[in-house]
Formats: sequence, C-alpha cells, structure tokens
Amino acid sequence: MKRLLILGFLSLLSFNITAQEEKAELITELDIPPIISGCNSKVDKKEIAICLQDRISKLINKNLKFSVFLKQNLPNGKYQINTFFKISKSAKITDIKVDFDNDEIVNEVIRALKKIKIKSPGIIDGKPVGVKYTLPIYFSLD
Repeated sequence: MKRLLILGFLSLLSFNITAQEEKAELITELDIPPIISGCNSKVDKKEIAICLQDRISKLINKNLKFSVFLKQNLPNGKYQINTFFKISKSAKITDIKVDFDNDEIVNEVIRALKKIKIKSPGIIDGKPVGVKYTLPIYFSLD
C-alpha cells in the first residue's frame, strides 16, 4: 500500500508585489504585509511576514485531502507542486495557478488554497495592494 509522506511546505519563497502599475521585488517594500489569523499580535513587518508564511503552510497542510494524492496511482518518488497566487487588495486569495501534471491534485491544491482566509491585505503608503506569491509544495510517495 502506498503511503504519502509530506516532505514539507517551503515557506513563501518569492514575493512579487503589485502596487497600482508598479512592481516591487521584495516583501520588504510593503509597509505592512498581509495579515492572517494568528499573526495580528506581531508588530514588526518581518515577524508578520514570517508568521504569514508559517500559517499559510500549516493551513495548506491542514486543508489538503491526502487521499486525493494517494488515489492517483503515481509512481513512488518525490514530487514538487508549484503554486502561484495573489493576496488581493480585498484580502482574498485569487489568481491561483498550480503547476503539476495531474488535474485531480491541481484541483485539490486549489481547493485547499481557497479555504485560507486572510484578515487584511498588504499595505504600501496606507493603501491596500495585491501581493503575488510563489509556494512550492513537496511530497513523497513510498
């Protein structure tokens, strides 16, 4: 019987911030990163960003139905799923793209991401901005 071993979710590795028509490369460009439940007690923007990364990874792990992965009859081995999404100006996860060659798994990852609730968007100069994220998910079947 195959077992699913999640190797872990890497933290949000790359941050591309879209503010009106301008683009920034680093999350440090934000005055305040997006805030998720459990992170609102943080005061430093670096702490908020780290907390956001941790909470999103944990929530994806919690929301994924691993039975979907196991039912796909994938060969044993290590896999990487690349996810791309945006936390919009209205604090919603939107524009989800999942790069993996299995529609059932892609749909499951999208479903898990859509369940995540963000309390407030990223802020630059007192205005909400959309923040684009890349999140690789690693798992192993053995």
